Amino acid sequence: MGVSTLLVVLLGLGAAHVFWQAYGQWASVNETFTLDHSLPHTTPKAVNDIDYAQGIGSAHLFGRLLVTKAPEKVTPLKIPDSLLNVAIKGILALADAQQSVAILSVENAADKVFKVGAELTLGHRV
Repeated sequence: MGVSTLLVVLLGLGAAHVFWQAYGQWASVNETFTLDHSLPHTTPKAVNDIDYAQGIGSAHLFGRLLVTKAPEKVTPLKIPDSLLNVAIKGILALADAQQSVAILSVENAADKVFKVGAELTLGHRV
């Protein structure tokens, strides 16, 4: 972003800020309304009395959580201790387990990516 573009953006933000500050003052001072007597009379709120945060928070902008059934309880597996010198550096678990991969360091060697079923050392598989 160039300096001139940044300057235009900052000036625009500053002008918008000044406008909304002035509008809040103007709206609270200028409270002359023409009422339509055919409609039920309600007193309009001043701009400063409106709770925008409550309205935005209750709008569910990103949707609502839809729970159709209780989540399944996860039971940890007992994994036996290994005599291999393997350090797990990362795991990418995908929906298709055969496509999942692990980043491992075997016997303090450089990190390598292993797919499910790949051989770590002779007789040992991921």
